[in-house]
Order: sequence, then structure tokens, then C-alpha cells
Amino acid sequence: MRYCDEVWTGIEYQVAAHAIIEGEVETGLRLAKALRDRYDGSRRNPYNEIECGDHYSRAMAGWSLLEALTGVRYNGLAHALKISPAGSPELLQAPVVFGDGWGTLCWQMNDSGLKIDLICANGRFIIKHLSIGNQGGDLTAELDGRGLAVTGDAEALDFGDPVTVNAGSILSIRPAR
Repeated sequence: MRYCDEVWTGIEYQVAAHAIIEGEVETGLRLAKALRDRYDGSRRNPYNEIECGDHYSRAMAGWSLLEALTGVRYNGLAHALKISPAGSPELLQAPVVFGDGWGTLCWQMNDSGLKIDLICANGRFIIKHLSIGNQGGDLTAELDGRGLAVTGDAEALDFGDPVTVNAGSILSIRPAR
């Protein structure tokens, strides 16, 4: 097989994710849709994006789209989480994966302000600092309905001591009243 005749799916994912990170959200989504349309199951196996042979690992770059769209960045050493979704969405629900756990991010922006729920499905999330993009106004935090002491402003919250969000728990961020 000659390289000039190959489709490098992993590179396409990287270009799509990079476009989204650079603010070209529609371009990145168009690229990702074209790529996924090629592997929709009607002509090709949707679980084997062929590149340099079957089950080539470069296609794992598709996970970079999740990070690009959600803007979720986690530094496990500092227990620092950043959430800054691409394109200022009104509603976003997406999986999140941290070093010690996984769950769901629910982001909703409406007239009453930003609402974030970080739901731990398995393992745990440890968070000391939380940075939030694409919003304004002061925020409050609760863990399973119990208020948490936070310092900082609308863009960065500091919990003082690290907060552990265990499996089955919800960390909620809401506008201050």
C-alpha cells in the first residue's frame, strides 16, 4: 500500500480537534462528521478505522475531539480542573475521565446563569482549583447538596482543602444569589 493512497484518520481527528480549539468549531465539526460518515457501518466497520492496517492506534486521536469540545483539562498533580466548552454552548453533556474516575459533565447556560454538575459514576475526582470559561458572575459550589466554602471569582474557584467527589456524588456549581 502506498502512503499517497491512504487516509490517515488519526491526522484528520487531530486537525478537527485543533480547528475547534482555535475557535473554528463549525469547521472542526464538519471534518469530524465527514470522517465518521466514512465509517458509519454501511460500507465500513464503525469500530475499525483502517489506517496502515486494521485497528491502527492513531485513530485513538478521536478522543482529542472530546477534550476540544468540552474544554475539560485536568491536572491530577495540582487537583486543578478547567472547564471551557468550545463555542459557548447553552447545553452540553459529555463524559469526563480523570486519573482516578469517570463520569458526566452537565453544562447549562440560561437566563439565570451557568449551572454545572460534575457527576462521578466510578472512582473519584479530587478537585482543589476549578477554572471556568465562557461565563460571568459569582458562583457557589455544593457537594451532594451541602454548601462548600470557596474563594476566588467567576473565573476561578479555590476550595482550600481538596474536595473529593466519590462515585455517586455530584459537585454542583451555580450562580451566587
